[in-house]
Amino acid sequence: MNTYNYVILGIIFILIIWQILLFRKPFKVTKASVTRSVIFTPIIMVVYAFLLNASILNPAAWYLFLAGIVIGFFYGLFTKVYLVDLRVMAKRSNFYIAFWGIVYLLTQFLAQYLGSGGVTLGLTLMMLSLGILLAQYGLISLKALVVSNQKKQFTTK
Repeated sequence: MNTYNYVILGIIFILIIWQILLFRKPFKVTKASVTRSVIFTPIIMVVYAFLLNASILNPAAWYLFLAGIVIGFFYGLFTKVYLVDLRVMAKRSNFYIAFWGIVYLLTQFLAQYLGSGGVTLGLTLMMLSLGILLAQYGLISLKALVVSNQKKQFTTK
């Protein structure tokens, strides 16, 4: 790795720290927020694949996708979903924040270390993120549904 790669990894590390600080804050759970969170990654993947003529349909991508679903399940499991002033809110656990930072830094390091391994490698690694997002927000949505049913009980009394 050359100096440029170390500078990029340093910048990514600083951005990860900033993102971790943002992840510590509770966030409002709505259909729109869940949809935005889940739809962004597949759109980016399709655009990259189309514009750069890359493929994401390889066996490693699907194994990473399945691993992402397992990880995302735990992310969702450890995310607290609760009511605040009749609004459904969620707060990520410290486990989620630490694990996210480690996985993100690792994927960025691999991408930098492997050099120009191509867009296909990047898209393959994004399948892990896609699996995580789908499982995590699927479970958060289920928890939010349960909590919102509690909200309806409060408002109908």
